[in-house]
Amino acid sequence: MRITSALLCDAANLSGDGALNVLGAFTLLYAQEFPYVHPSMSLAIQFEFSPDDAIGEYLLTALLIDPDGAIARESHVPVVVSEPAEPGRSFRMHVTEFLDNVHHGTPGDYELRILYQTESLAVVPYRLIRY
Repeated sequence: MRITSALLCDAANLSGDGALNVLGAFTLLYAQEFPYVHPSMSLAIQFEFSPDDAIGEYLLTALLIDPDGAIARESHVPVVVSEPAEPGRSFRMHVTEFLDNVHHGTPGDYELRILYQTESLAVVPYRLIRY
């Protein structure tokens, strides 16, 4: 299992055929006052699974890391892998995770680290600026 792309956006969902719909991808946020609570954001992830990856459920962890390197939030993202359409071939799938009321103590560089067990699969950085 590997992540081929991951991004933060205002909203994301999956259509009935598994297509990923993304609205408002961003790497920069603005706030007037701190601490700041961002009302909602979504994490959109595309995975690639090899034929050797097990069918079943994987539980990922998304850690929000603040500018001081501390964990500001921890979320768990279930990924359910079912039988691929073409057995014996690699395949891709999408997952979205909604994050609401995301607290930010200070302006600076933040990141979402996506982990499976202890392995880092992706890092999604973003910056929060005071205006």
